[in-house]
Amino acid sequence: MGGDEFMLLMPELHQSDSVSSIISKIVAAFKGAFIIEGHRLSIDVSIGIAIYPDDGMDMETLMRKSDSAMYDIKKHGPSAPG
Repeated sequence: MGGDEFMLLMPELHQSDSVSSIISKIVAAFKGAFIIEGHRLSIDVSIGIAIYPDDGMDMETLMRKSDSAMYDIKKHGPSAPG
């Protein structure tokens, strides 16, 4: 993972339907500007998701799939599949 990436592991998530709600909460947390030492900073959020076992059976595969999904979002925008 790069220096500007983080991963959330949610073992209690059992339905992919809950994902859109979680994404909305994460995006909302980063909306607006942050003021740090007098500097106004804005952050764009790109999220890639992989769900076990639908997208992979091991951590390496899940990380690769979520990373690929994130880059698809960055390239094509939030309406892109993945």
